[in-house]
Amino acid sequence: MKTITFYSYKGGVGRSLALANIATKLAEFGKKVCMLDFDLEAPGLHIKFAEDIERKTIKKGIVDYIYEFSNKGRVPENIMDFVTEIKILKKPHQKLFLIAAGNTSSREYWKKLAMLNWNRLFYEKDSIGVDFFYNLKAQIKTQLQPDFLLIDSRTGITDIAGITMSILADEVVLMAANNRENLDGIGQVLSSLVVPENSLGNSVPKINIVLARIPFFSDPKDKPRETNIKSAAIRSLNRALELKKVDHYKVDKVFVIHSDPELEMQESFKIKPSADKLFSPNHVPVTTDYLDLFESLTIGTITENEVDTFDHFRKAAILFEKALNTVDVDKKIQLLSEAVQLYPEYHPAHFYLGTAYYNQQQYDKALESFDNTTRISAQHYQQIAYFRSSIFTKQGRYKDALAILDEMLKKDVNQFMTYLMLGATHSDMGHHDLAAKVYEKAVELEPEHAEAWNALAHSLRMITKYQEGFDAVYKSLELAPQLATATSTLAELYAATGNTREFFKNFDLALSFGLKNEHLQKMLEVDLLYRPFFKNEKFLSILEKYSMMIDWEKINEVHQPD
Repeated sequence: MKTITFYSYKGGVGRSLALANIATKLAEFGKKVCMLDFDLEAPGLHIKFAEDIERKTIKKGIVDYIYEFSNKGRVPENIMDFVTEIKILKKPHQKLFLIAAGNTSSREYWKKLAMLNWNRLFYEKDSIGVDFFYNLKAQIKTQLQPDFLLIDSRTGITDIAGITMSILADEVVLMAANNRENLDGIGQVLSSLVVPENSLGNSVPKINIVLARIPFFSDPKDKPRETNIKSAAIRSLNRALELKKVDHYKVDKVFVIHSDPELEMQESFKIKPSADKLFSPNHVPVTTDYLDLFESLTIGTITENEVDTFDHFRKAAILFEKALNTVDVDKKIQLLSEAVQLYPEYHPAHFYLGTAYYNQQQYDKALESFDNTTRISAQHYQQIAYFRSSIFTKQGRYKDALAILDEMLKKDVNQFMTYLMLGATHSDMGHHDLAAKVYEKAVELEPEHAEAWNALAHSLRMITKYQEGFDAVYKSLELAPQLATATSTLAELYAATGNTREFFKNFDLALSFGLKNEHLQKMLEVDLLYRPFFKNEKFLSILEKYSMMIDWEKINEVHQPD
């Protein structure tokens, strides 16, 4: 069992996220991994895997384990009582386990944490805290039998940080943001770690230094700036070693994990599977950043065959990063297809390939890619469920779409996005009364969501509740004054109530706000309200003004009387 401690002097550098990524990748390679959350005051590993934890409520964790000994004098016999299995991967040999800090939502956790007797563990005469933690590591090794134990350490210079690095670790990952406070703190820790006398075994763990939240410079002309950042950090750390008169150890390399704005906002994107937002022309290569660290951490621990697999994965990851930085959708599909051929277990590539096919309206291929994703991992479960329901709705497979959304609501009755998509499905089926009820629930959950208010306004218009529709669309425009779809809904409400002057005014305004051609085409095809305007000169002049390319032949086919 190889034990790796992830440490940062300050929080907010992505330490827990880095550990979670490395743990997941190790498990994908068939390694049995145990994670131990020792950041007791601000634990976060259980949050990173919240959707994949078998027991939604963690009853026991490391705080409970330590409390049993420090305050009751008993060493727990079964470490499995404190272990939670994480169901993020689908294959039986891909094992990922978590010893959480504890049930942080309970008062009991914080009470026990405050009562932990660290003095008794380490500073009283004949204290046996060191032996206790050696025993903890031995229990994990013999009872759980993981290939890797990854420890998320507490920040700062503390007893717990010392335990996780000096007593438990074979290898250490020191993470820091690129500022003086972080680098000075890491310098102090590094100066202590590299002195053999400071370790109980008189040995120095292998040390990996990571600079996190580094800006990604996409322009090749700016690349020297990153080199300068790394060089300055190395100089800073070596100066710290010199000040402590450490002359037998030098820092000659630092890893980099770039800052990714979308990654840092992942909680907000998690519920909104907009395919448009999944690709960016300036995508940050965080995947390959983690691979560099992964390769260093697995030296000597993976087989020759696994090295070949890793080589294929690295090549696939490069193709993946290229795809995310490619604007041309056909090229994107080509690169992602090559990536999954190279490394068939690469579930993010399958997922993004599915979204690319979705954007191209190649729905059967999108569904195949999403099936491949869920075969490998549960990581994208919620987003894929939404994409599938959207595809089924577009294909007229309403029963299948509703089944998915109903299943989502069984798991969580307060999922805003589920209500939004359920409303869209009912609306597409012509069940506008049901759609309105569902959208009312959506705006109750997210009262600041302009699109939800607009969807409600549309449904209310379709069931002739015009005044309520006006109220809803004005709420939408209050939240987003230039929302093109809401402005078009306002135009439709005026048309429905006979006010053609306001209809033309707001229809013109909607196009000026950027109403998409394909959205307008769909509106003209399915909404009978527009039919009286098809030969209206003013209406046609507005379309011409904004160069809207309307397929009138297709519209005439749709509106052809039976």
